[in-house]
Amino acid sequence: MLLWIVVAALLIYAIVRNRTTALRRQAAKLRELVDERTDELRQANAQLERLSLLDELTGIANRRYFQRALTEDWQLAMDEGKMIALVLLDLDHFKHLNDERGHLEGDAALVKVGRFLSRIIRRSSGDMPSRITNIVARIGGEEFAVILSNATIAEAMTTAEILRSGIESLNIGVTVSCGVAATLPTTRDGANTLVDRADHALYAAKAAGRNCVRADDDKVRNAAVLGG
Repeated sequence: MLLWIVVAALLIYAIVRNRTTALRRQAAKLRELVDERTDELRQANAQLERLSLLDELTGIANRRYFQRALTEDWQLAMDEGKMIALVLLDLDHFKHLNDERGHLEGDAALVKVGRFLSRIIRRSSGDMPSRITNIVARIGGEEFAVILSNATIAEAMTTAEILRSGIESLNIGVTVSCGVAATLPTTRDGANTLVDRADHALYAAKAAGRNCVRADDDKVRNAAVLGG
């Protein structure tokens, strides 16, 4: 009788142990599955965040990313005591291009300009100062912006002229006007001050006949530069 009790106990123990082992394996698989799904969700959210910062048409940074980057770069430049420059570019007579050739042609022109700016501004060459951080963004319908970290007004104007002449050579039916501003950030001003000044220079470029570069900085107001 005692033997049967022992055998039964051993059988029950074996069954429980096997069941426990199976449950542990299932729990491990479940944890692994949860980890995989969590990682997939994290990646999906990161992808959505990236997409929310990109312009849908051109694939470059959008206005939201531009505002974030400008604020961060402004603070960094102020902390390090370095210059920061901004180039605003607006396509000339873009509405006329849309009206004459259609919106598909207009969209194609925007894509080409976006790709050109993205390619050129990130390339170091003898003609263009090398940058630690450069941001290219489409911030409006036909308006683009380039943030140049640690750039003087002279360097920013040279860069703007390279961009202006390059877009002209694309032969896409439009040219571009550029407004340039550069400053040494202080706590007295904010990043939007730089935008206002570059925008002021852009208006001056439009008033000067378009397809040119104008600057507005601490020493230069609406100064004509290369091109025009």
